[in-house]
Amino acid sequence: TGTYTLVVDGIGSATFQGTVNLYQVVDITGNITPNAPSTNVNLATPGQRAIFSFSGTAGQKMSALLSNLTVNGCASPVDFSMYAPSGTKLAGGSPCWATSYFIEPQTLSATGTYTLVVDGIGSATFQGTVSLYEVVDITGNITPNAPSTNVNIATPGQRAVFSFSGTAGQKMSALLSNLTVNGCASPVDFSMHAPSGTKLAGGSPCWATSYLIQPQTLPVTGTYSLVVDGIGSATFQATVKVYEVLNLTLAYNGKIRDRVGQGDTALSPDGSLDGTFTASLPAGSGNRTVTLLDLKNNNGGEWDTVPNGFWVLGAANGFDTALFNSSNAAVNFSVADGGSFVLFGSDYANSHFNSGRVFTLTVNFADGAVGTGNVTVP
Repeated sequence: TGTYTLVVDGIGSATFQGTVNLYQVVDITGNITPNAPSTNVNLATPGQRAIFSFSGTAGQKMSALLSNLTVNGCASPVDFSMYAPSGTKLAGGSPCWATSYFIEPQTLSATGTYTLVVDGIGSATFQGTVSLYEVVDITGNITPNAPSTNVNIATPGQRAVFSFSGTAGQKMSALLSNLTVNGCASPVDFSMHAPSGTKLAGGSPCWATSYLIQPQTLPVTGTYSLVVDGIGSATFQATVKVYEVLNLTLAYNGKIRDRVGQGDTALSPDGSLDGTFTASLPAGSGNRTVTLLDLKNNNGGEWDTVPNGFWVLGAANGFDTALFNSSNAAVNFSVADGGSFVLFGSDYANSHFNSGRVFTLTVNFADGAVGTGNVTVP
């Protein structure tokens, strides 16, 4: 208690004009409840802080969001941090050219009183809102080739972790689809992990509502996982499906028949020999029903059985038997365990079936499984 002074001292021969302000700084304090409505923050005094306390239990996961900032710039006018009962800073930072900052989920190491601190940087004053979330991951099992599983990521920082059993040598792919948010950067990371926790594959859809994890050959027998991880404070809905991928044998027979024409539903000869292939299922794969075929080469050629898709891909039991395709090119036919069928793809200017071209066939089955095979034209 006593008389203090502010001194403005010209350095060297400097002369200048300015204004001086003195502030009594009183920090804003209070409690904040996880998953409750946002708390408003108004830092009206330069140097002021807002300190919100909450009770935490060892092992809990907590995330936090500072949003609706009225000042948007870099360097940002605010630091937003989470502190442990000991005073140790767990995480935090400053938004740069943004109106929000998200503290990723933190696993609490001790039981006690934690704090969120909103600290104005320099003389900044601003308004915003603060939210605290208890993050509980969604967990469960997922069955290969079964119907899709719905995912609802409703809490910022939440993940969905789905487990499935895999055998060494199996091929598995997975699809995240029906995303309700479409943007780049995407709000979600979708990945497949080995029993050891090693990430096998994955990524984020960019300007799309789906993401496909290409077939992965499983390295060991054990429990694998698919992880849907919200990026930043994103919340969204989606569906997840995992597929067993069968290893098909694909053989190129040459240009020996004219069964289909040039077009997406051209199911009649066009006077030009087709590229013909034989696709065989592995023994032990069981009886299967084929519902969709897609054949691509490494030079941009594509033939399929999607109505009004790419050029039609004809399918039959043999080189001269009736085509399985319906009038609009779609297929739905049965193949016995270890059985085979023949494919026909129209050529164009003798340009698609040249030596060295690599062809990849993808087969969708009625039970949700997928088969793939490839061959190089000799």
